Order: sequence, then structure tokens, then C-alpha cells
Amino acid sequence: MSSESKLATSSAAKSHRQASASQESSSSSQSSQSSPSSSPAACDLDDGSWEVDDSWPLYQSENCPFAREETMCAKYGRPNQDYAKLRWVLAGERGNPNSGTGDGAGEGGEKCSLTKITGSNLCRRVAGHRIAFVGDSLSQNAFESMACLMHRFAGMPEVRVERHRDRMYHWPNCNLTVAFSFHQFLSEVAWNKVQVSDGGAIQLDQSGKRWTKHIKAFDTFVINSGHWWSERQLTRYNITFAPPHESLDFLQAYRRALNTTLSEFLHPKLANKQVFFTASAPSHDIHGLCPENKFIKKGDTKRVNRMRLPWTVEKNEVLVDVVRGFEQKQAQGASGFQGARIKLLDMYNVTLYRQEAHPSTYNARGIWDCLHYCLPGVPDVWNEILLWQMEIEKSIRVRV
Repeated sequence: MSSESKLATSSAAKSHRQASASQESSSSSQSSQSSPSSSPAACDLDDGSWEVDDSWPLYQSENCPFAREETMCAKYGRPNQDYAKLRWVLAGERGNPNSGTGDGAGEGGEKCSLTKITGSNLCRRVAGHRIAFVGDSLSQNAFESMACLMHRFAGMPEVRVERHRDRMYHWPNCNLTVAFSFHQFLSEVAWNKVQVSDGGAIQLDQSGKRWTKHIKAFDTFVINSGHWWSERQLTRYNITFAPPHESLDFLQAYRRALNTTLSEFLHPKLANKQVFFTASAPSHDIHGLCPENKFIKKGDTKRVNRMRLPWTVEKNEVLVDVVRGFEQKQAQGASGFQGARIKLLDMYNVTLYRQEAHPSTYNARGIWDCLHYCLPGVPDVWNEILLWQMEIEKSIRVRV
């Protein structure tokens, strides 16, 4: 974000301050409606299944000015759009008449359920937040989903800053700012020239300046990185590791970059911020093709395991280990780990079943895409899970 974004950020911040007074008085009455009473330990995100919801999709990508052509599958001729009607339903949600309509738990807090995003609750749930998505094109996939949801239920943002691949939108009617910063490696990269294909050197001990300079401006960060961290991608784009780390393999370098990124948030003055680090979404690329017919049903272990592609699994193992390490240190009150609350948001297993939800060849370029996801679709569920976790973390802060 450039000097243009500073002006927009200032405008958005002013709107936040103006709205905060009126919202503060109502926040206590809303907290009883919006704080989930189930503890995170009691809610197993993986314990669920994909089920048809006739109220979905919540929007059409052709009507959303923020969706990229690469993810507008219906526009480019995809005949079967059942993929857009599936929601992730937690085990405790099934058979509960109140499921999906509360705010994080079943009636009485006895069961876990994801709160469905609706026009009547979305503004209330995001009010007062400044959310930044940081990472690669899958993070952009999630950001554009959030922007489309907001556009559907709150209209066009009043402030709109777009520079290269970075975006920032502000909805004063919901007192919400959402931004995206494209940093596929999270670390600073000394590019040889302007084009990525010209190569560059990743500085593993320095996070990207373009996103870290805005840490103070946002209260919630949703960060991802992973798909660019492979020997194939690094070699393809002539990317190396800057001294003194040139001899590291890509997994060792990835681990170091993750530690550097999370360390950016370890400062007592950042204690009011929340960081969600998301595990890499699975690719369903089998020999250059992705299945289009149907999603994998719960219990189909053989097909699920077939989609646990080694190059994705090994990077996620590194990511989970690093983020869990920070979580544990913070839980123990370890010296030097005070700051923003760091949380792993692992939706890998949830997404693994959705082999049919990719653009495939139904996109603007007409090439096989088994990495990103159609909009509307899976990224909308990612954001439903994100809002659920934001409410859980908020309730923990209140109790503490």
C-alpha cells in the first residue's frame, strides 16, 4: 500500500473512531448474542462434513466487482454449480434445529456449530474490525470472498484503494476495513528486476516491508504462505536465499521465514491484536488435472489419502510445528512471546474433500487450475470459519 493508501487508511480510521462511540454502548448487549460458549478445545473443526445448504450460494461472482475472472467459474461455462451449495457442518450441528443460526455453539453451548453468514448478522459480527489478509493468491482467494460477501450484504465500500495486487476497502455502514497484501513468501525479496520471472533473493530474516509497515493499522491478521515454497517454484522463477542462508533447503528456509513473520507480532504494544495463521489449502492436481464430478464424502479414506499430496503435506507439517510452538510459548507466558495472540487456523482437512471445487478450465485463461477455488464456493466457508474463530478468541480475551 502506497501513499494513496495512507490517505484512505486515515479516512477509514476516522470513520472507525466516529462509529466506535455508538458501538461501544451496544457492545455489551451484543456480547451475549455473539460470544460462543463452547471452548476451542471442545470444538473439533475437523469433526464435520460437507452438506447441501439450499440458502447457498450467498452471492453470484458475476455480480461481485471484486472477484477475479480466474475464479468466476459459472461465467466461464461450468455447468454444474452444486459446489457452491455446500457448507461445512460440524458434528454437533447435525440434527440440532438451532444449528447454524446461533453464534458459535448449539443451544445452551452444549454443541459446536458454525454460525451461518446472513445479511442480518454479518455487519454486527465484523463491526469495528480492521482485517488484513496477507500471503499468496490463496489468501487473495479468501480476501475476495470476504469482499464479495460484504458487497452482497453491505453494498459498495466507501473507501477503495487498489494498487497492483494490494487492496483495501472500507465499509463505514459496518465500520469494517478489509485489506489484502500480496506477499507469496512473507519475507522481503530483493528482486533482480520488476518481473517475478527475473528472479530474486529471499531475505529470510526480514519480513516484507510492504505489509509489516501496516501492522499497527489492523487488529486482525489472516496470514498464509506455502505454495511458492517448493524446489519447483524456486527453480522456475530463479529465486535463491540471500546470504547467509544460501545453503538451506526450501523446507529449512520456509521454517525460518515463518519464525521471522510471527516474531513481527511479539511486542507488548500489539497485545490487542489477533493473528490467524492458516495452513496451506490442498491442491488436487493429479497429473495436471483436477476431478470435477463430486466432492469426497466423509469416510472415504482411500480417496482422501490419495489427495494428501506429499509436497503439500510436508510444508504443512513445518507450518503447524512452528505456529503451535508460538502458541505454546504464549500459553506458558514465556518471556519474549508477549504480543498479538497467535492462533493456527488449520482448514487443510476440511478443504481436502473439495476436489471438485476448483476452477478447472472454467476460468478466464482456460487453463487447468486445481489450486484456487471457484467463487462463490469453498473460500466463503473459510470466512465462515474465520468469523467463528474470531468470536471464540474474543470471548477468551473477555474471560481473561
